[in-house]
Amino acid sequence: MQANRADLIQEIFENMIFIQKKISSSLSPADCSVPPAQAIVLHIVASHESLSIKGIAELLQVSSSAATQMVDTLVKSGLLLREADAKDRRTLKIRLTDLGESKFVELRKLKLNSIGQTLSPLSDQELKTFRDLLWTIMNNTKKFEE
Repeated sequence: MQANRADLIQEIFENMIFIQKKISSSLSPADCSVPPAQAIVLHIVASHESLSIKGIAELLQVSSSAATQMVDTLVKSGLLLREADAKDRRTLKIRLTDLGESKFVELRKLKLNSIGQTLSPLSDQELKTFRDLLWTIMNNTKKFEE
């Protein structure tokens, strides 16, 4: 019996969760030394020139208090820095410290290596096709955000 669209979507969803777990579990805590949620915060801050707690919370889709707790932990660890916004001294902006930048680079290398291992069964052409499909999905998703 041929799968219908809903069945295919369910299968893709389950496979995406499985792959994400595999990628995450391939990184040992000793490799990372930063919990996954905090690693995501580092990635978000590294990907944006200047962010407030509210901006981080929106990107994480969590409350400002939850974002503040994660940022506080990373500030105490010396990975993030709070500084007054030059345009508005009442606003605090979050940025990576030098240590945070080097930790982010290290975590990114580990994650890319893990993803590379996960995608190793694909030929170069299959990998390009996969990339193109992801771009199509991402571009369509961006239309809904506008």
